Amino acid sequence: QERLLTSGEHGVHSWPVRRAANDADITLGPPTSLGAALSDTAYLGVSDDGSVLVVDHGSEGNRKWQATLLRSEDDSTRRATLEGPYLRGAAVSPDGRWIATGTKWGEGVTVWDGESGERVRQLASHGSAVAEFSPDGRWLAANSGEAVRFWETGSWQLRYTFHASADAGSAVAFTPDSRLAALARRGQGILLVELSTGEPV
Repeated sequence: QERLLTSGEHGVHSWPVRRAANDADITLGPPTSLGAALSDTAYLGVSDDGSVLVVDHGSEGNRKWQATLLRSEDDSTRRATLEGPYLRGAAVSPDGRWIATGTKWGEGVTVWDGESGERVRQLASHGSAVAEFSPDGRWLAANSGEAVRFWETGSWQLRYTFHASADAGSAVAFTPDSRLAALARRGQGILLVELSTGEPV
């Protein structure tokens, strides 16, 4: 079933979407709360099938953030908390296997197991980073402003680094077939990259 996810001061909610036979009318709700404590959210990450949701939210002090992993299993929802200094942002691989979080004031990208919520790998990235998976799940990209980096998922080997005066905090966009990536360059338009070769188009 299709769902609409919303977040705000009252937490995160899932709204069932019902379409009329002619698709002309759409009915939403009633909503289900996924956690009233999940307020002050900045990023929502969700797997393709909607079974894995990650929300970054709230702070403890000024610079300690956390993310909550919600995994739907049959009729229940399992929760896990991802914590770390400077944690900010959340991305989920299309199959829900991996989660990536960036940083706000710190450095690096953290990879988590989408099943257990355990920390898998710490990837080097300088400055605040925003992470994004490619649609085919093969690539993890992170934009730190200083550079955009691409890692191969699973091996987590760094494949490409582009020092392209990227707009700090902006996400990397991929074509639906994951063949190309688009990188925003501050005052210089968009750089398109062929991911099979790492060469600009």
